[in-house]
Amino acid sequence: MPNKTQDSNNFEKLFTTGSIEQDESNTSFVDELDVFENISSTIPSVLSSITVIADTFSTLSNSPVTNFLPLIGEIFKITSAIIKIYQTAQLNKRTCGALVERVLIAEAAVKNLEVLYEKNKTFFTAHNLVNFSKFVLTMKRIQSFAGEISQLGGIRKYLHSKSIEQTFIELIRDFDGHMSVLNFSLTISNTVKAESDMEILRTDNEVLKKYLEQITNTDGNILGVVEEIRTLVTVMEKNGQKKSGQFNRRNEELNADKLIPSSEFGPASEDLGKSVQKRYRKSEKVNTAFIEVKEESSKRSIQDQVHILTKIRDIHEIIRFYGLVEENGRLYIVTEWAEFGSFKDFYLMNRNKIDIDLKISIALDVVRGLNFLNSASILHHDVRPENIMITLQKRAKIANFFVSRFVDGLTTGIQTHIGNVRYMAPEKLANSHYKYDVACEVYSFGILMWEIAELKPPYRNIHNISAIQELVVKKKRREVFSPNNDIPKKWKELVENAWKHDPRYRPTFPDMFLTLQELYHQKNELELNQLDTDPKDDEIEDEIFSYLTVEEAIEEHKSSSGNKRKSWESFHIYAELGDLKAKYWKAYFLYYNILKWKEGELSERERMAQAAALFKEASDEGEMGEAQLRYANCLYHGNGVQKDRKLAVEYYLRSVQNGNVIAAYNVGKLLYRGSLPGVKKNIQDGEKYLRLAAYKNFKEAIEMCKKYNIEY
Repeated sequence: MPNKTQDSNNFEKLFTTGSIEQDESNTSFVDELDVFENISSTIPSVLSSITVIADTFSTLSNSPVTNFLPLIGEIFKITSAIIKIYQTAQLNKRTCGALVERVLIAEAAVKNLEVLYEKNKTFFTAHNLVNFSKFVLTMKRIQSFAGEISQLGGIRKYLHSKSIEQTFIELIRDFDGHMSVLNFSLTISNTVKAESDMEILRTDNEVLKKYLEQITNTDGNILGVVEEIRTLVTVMEKNGQKKSGQFNRRNEELNADKLIPSSEFGPASEDLGKSVQKRYRKSEKVNTAFIEVKEESSKRSIQDQVHILTKIRDIHEIIRFYGLVEENGRLYIVTEWAEFGSFKDFYLMNRNKIDIDLKISIALDVVRGLNFLNSASILHHDVRPENIMITLQKRAKIANFFVSRFVDGLTTGIQTHIGNVRYMAPEKLANSHYKYDVACEVYSFGILMWEIAELKPPYRNIHNISAIQELVVKKKRREVFSPNNDIPKKWKELVENAWKHDPRYRPTFPDMFLTLQELYHQKNELELNQLDTDPKDDEIEDEIFSYLTVEEAIEEHKSSSGNKRKSWESFHIYAELGDLKAKYWKAYFLYYNILKWKEGELSERERMAQAAALFKEASDEGEMGEAQLRYANCLYHGNGVQKDRKLAVEYYLRSVQNGNVIAAYNVGKLLYRGSLPGVKKNIQDGEKYLRLAAYKNFKEAIEMCKKYNIEY
């Protein structure tokens, strides 16, 4: 840490030479500096040297200038914060960059007040103090805005009120107005800059829109989940984070309400090593993994993270967490069972069965999960194939969160060993005290992508930690792709960018997600063009032009004078072709008996069974919120399927994730009351979903909130 004298010298040097010499300890990962990083490297010295300004004005203690000093300090702090936001932005980075350009001009103008104090004496008036105070408030608003739009968790408010573009324009208008009133010169042409700003906003908006469309099937409902978890993370950090990165606990004993009775599980049917057992959970009728927790420190950490783990249990790309079990004095984490084990196990046993399509699918699953975790302010810290599990359906799921930390928490004390050192970022390899950040996680995922492509470990012929450190840190060497493999060029470019030596030039998780999503869709489109024709399709082709399209059939059905049978025929024919929306509407017609089938034509039992099966297909294959709502209703009432209210709640929750307000009301009411078999009362979650439905102006939810004094 530089001392005050050193800071003072740096501050003086900044004004005399325009630069500060970089300390040698910080140069190993800086290959080239752009303007933002170059200026931002001076900020810590500027901040700690605010005392220099005070010294400069020490003889003026009774002068109005002393009232400006705290505000000047705020400008430096805000500038530093906005630059940091820009450097770590996962979304809207160009827009944040445009804001950085502005605040750097403001900072330069403020520095000019100090350097040319004699010339600027007339500036320090009561009138300017008022205007300068307003200017600082605008700078704070810019800082807050940049922080919100740069991460997924802060985007939500701009989807329901003022847009990002509108807020940006207002902030820049206020900023420029204050600069003009204070007579701070603007070095950017306002006309040219305005055009440039609009182009930046359009580009960022297009990327953001595409990103939100891909991570969720609705207008950003997943943002609510992210926002809730980020809030929990913040609360947990404020409630007593220790220096070690662990959380304080008043009671080291296990909380009974966090434990599942061991009697709910059958005996171990399979052991994977000494610490993992396969056990059947009777109540949910699923196989689970029992993972023994041995270290006391791990036990305390896990107990503190249970609430977060429970919140992310329904994210499909993350291994499902059921809870904790204490048995015979041992503590076990209980998770979803992955039939194929880890990705490492999977590719070692199935190397010849893993084609490029499956590789892209696995990489997409992993990046989707990591993207969600990062958006929720959680970093995994140990991304490698041993912590990626493969289910029976060959879906990849992220596991082993028990070394994970929150983004703003202290770096984890995870032990370095030959297994994880292959995936560690060079900055972390060079300095074990380096604060682990999202760029480190991106690097690890880049190495994992190489392994998914090659189906072999990185640096597999090196079995010495120091040798890997030498290769990666000092020689800056990376693995190479095998010649003539089937990996797309965009995949290779993504990997090469992810493992760049300088962390500032690595891509963001949203960038990586969108690239892999694009590759996935390209492969699917290619396959669709090459599919063999089903003989049944030939019959349909002869008749297809006589039917309405699915969208036309929906409009026909909704029309007061529409031909329901004509709509039904279209839904039926397109459902045969596999169209999920058509399956949903065919199920809808069956469930509500739209065509008034008589018992002799189609029995009620058969009609309901067909409807439930089609609703389930549309729910599971298409993640359609409406279909999930209808299938949940089938489960709740026992229409067409065996009554299962616990499973009904799960489908209601999936429907909520896909933005269905009726499902939010239904599940909120069920959880709040909890008076039915299979539905456990949970007032807190019930209130949450009722508030969500009320927030979306659902009449019944509003009435229930008022009845039970639930604030919304």
